[in-house]
Amino acid sequence: MKSIRSIALYDPRDGTIFHMHHVMTMEGCNPRSLTDIENDAISFAQKLGHRTDNMKILHAPDNVNPFTKYRIDLSTLQFVEVAVPNWTKIVDT
Repeated sequence: MKSIRSIALYDPRDGTIFHMHHVMTMEGCNPRSLTDIENDAISFAQKLGHRTDNMKILHAPDNVNPFTKYRIDLSTLQFVEVAVPNWTKIVDT
C-alpha cells in the first residue's frame, strides 16, 4: 500500500465527527486529488442520511487509525481519541 488519506466531516459546534472517509492508494496507482476525496466524503455522508450543509472538513494526519473513534478538539483542530465502552465484559448475576 502506498498511502491512506482520511477526511472527517464534523460538527463545528461540538467537534462530533459524523463521517470518516478513508481512501487507500495502492503501489502503482495514482493518488486521487484532495478535491475528489472531499467530494466523495460529502456524497457518501449524504447517502448515509447525514445533513452536510453545516459540517466542516478536516484532513486527518497519517497516524489516524481508521478503526478508532475520534472527535475534533475545536481549539486545536486535532483528532482526539474517544473511549469506547467495553461491551465484552460479562456481568455476574
